[in-house]
Amino acid sequence: PRSTRRTPKKWLSVAIRCGITMLLLLFLFKSLSWATLVAALLHSHRTLLLIGLTVGAFGLVISSYQWHVLMRGERISLDLAELINLYMVGVAFSHFLPTGMGGDAVKALYAGRETNSKEGAASAVLMSRLTGLIGMLVVAVVVLIAYHQMFPSTIVDGFILLSLLVSGMIVGALFFVSLLPKFSRASWAKRRIFTTLMKVGGALQASMRKPRFLSIATAYGMLFWI
Repeated sequence: PRSTRRTPKKWLSVAIRCGITMLLLLFLFKSLSWATLVAALLHSHRTLLLIGLTVGAFGLVISSYQWHVLMRGERISLDLAELINLYMVGVAFSHFLPTGMGGDAVKALYAGRETNSKEGAASAVLMSRLTGLIGMLVVAVVVLIAYHQMFPSTIVDGFILLSLLVSGMIVGALFFVSLLPKFSRASWAKRRIFTTLMKVGGALQASMRKPRFLSIATAYGMLFWI
């Protein structure tokens, strides 16, 4: 009896998802300039286009390996092929949601559902962003040192200031999350959003104490940007 009751809800959920998917695809197709797209494809250098697609696919696999390492650090077991699939889902959502972080939220949500570890999955996604940023900064610093004569001082100064700003924001966010448990007895802290933040913050703090996984993930981040 329970299965028969759930069947209509399941079909309704599938119908809603299909409807939303069709609306998004319709929006995508209408927003494209097909004449411009066809002209660009006809005049494109096919060899370079193939190289670009290959490099893009390689970068996706590298990022999935990075995510896989951090998931292992959270003691979450999820197959690499499944992570690649979820990564592609996140990329697709990033094209429709207002911010680039929207795809990360979807990845964390789906991975949390698959593994019943929402906090650990969210922590792994956030740490993949953080280690990727560190890897990018390392590569950028090496390039600036090796080829400093090619860059005007305004670019170098801007890069340094932006790096300090982003690093300060990350440190501030981690510091804020670490302070949340101290307010656990407050009435406002018992709301679901704050309890979830505290759990994710605890998972983040735990992952920060695992330098081996973080260093491997940072190396994958460097390889991605190279």
